[in-house]
Amino acid sequence: MNRIQDLEAQNLCDCRSLFYLFMAKSALADGSIKSEEKLRRTVRRYGELMGTAELEAHQKRGFKPNLLNFYTKSRYHCEDPRLVCECQRLNEQTALFNVVRCPFAHCAALYNMQKEAKIFCEEYTAACIEAYTGKVAQVNVSEVLTEPRNTHCRIASYYRPGNIPGDCWRKYFDSFMETCQPDDAESENPDAHEALVYSSRMMLTAFVSGSVDEKTAASGIRTAGEAIASFLKNRATCMEQKVDGDFLSRNCPFDFETMREDAQLAPFAAAFDAAMR
Repeated sequence: MNRIQDLEAQNLCDCRSLFYLFMAKSALADGSIKSEEKLRRTVRRYGELMGTAELEAHQKRGFKPNLLNFYTKSRYHCEDPRLVCECQRLNEQTALFNVVRCPFAHCAALYNMQKEAKIFCEEYTAACIEAYTGKVAQVNVSEVLTEPRNTHCRIASYYRPGNIPGDCWRKYFDSFMETCQPDDAESENPDAHEALVYSSRMMLTAFVSGSVDEKTAASGIRTAGEAIASFLKNRATCMEQKVDGDFLSRNCPFDFETMREDAQLAPFAAAFDAAMR
């Protein structure tokens, strides 16, 4: 049985997923190669924003930026409670994961948007880790669950001190030789609400900062607002709760009050409000 906090975290994740999927669908509507180029650039921009934020947070807290800390001491990446991931190897230099159940992929399948989701899966992690490591780490995503033929996501990342000039590697690693994950390495789970609100805001920033044209962004924002409103109304019914400000503050990562005062984002809030009536 899920705790109410788990359900709220799931709802926050699904809202962010829906925002991406409907923005991506709008971006790819004309079927052109340039449209896909712009969407991939937008996803990579989002990854860069998130990777840079993680790097700055770790530097501020005195953590060495490496793959072990990236995955165990994240500030802005919150795992969805429904995610099932097999860790094959994790240390300062290597991160090997198989994702066998992914709520993002499930959401994409429900809305028949695997194509849009697959682009995200192919671009985001590499861009995020590249930004976090100053474009030194190598990331390979060989399989993704948003491809119907695949049964898992395969994500392999390598960050080698030999690619860092001189003795500067000591700023990032405790050892030049690859070691096993220490037994006492504990994951620090970030505050789910804070992390998902921040990551959703960065996704919104990536889409409206010019990577896609204004008309496409406006169309995607309207449909995303409608989809998120419909989703939250359904979730409130299932959770036997009233859709009010308190419910939205705990289950939706977007601040619609602020958006109503922003000319560029007001259509998002307006579509959300209309669908909520």
